[in-house]
Amino acid sequence: MADSHIIAQDFGYFEPHTIQEAVSLLATYQGKGRVIAGGTDLLVWMKMGRAKPEFVINISRIPALRYSSQTEAFASVL
Repeated sequence: MADSHIIAQDFGYFEPHTIQEAVSLLATYQGKGRVIAGGTDLLVWMKMGRAKPEFVINISRIPALRYSSQTEAFASVL
């Protein structure tokens, strides 16, 4: 049985601190990077071998993306 706690692949890891930096990384690594905010799904998929991104971009350090509100979400729809 494989050890599900180990990610057996190499990948680049980035923690941008601004939206502009995150967008730049996504443009640079087009199609080769995956975004995480907490990693709950992506890291599980990587451990199972179902996802194999070359680059992981963690957006949880971007202050502007740390929260959202229902008011903001609904205001854009109305």
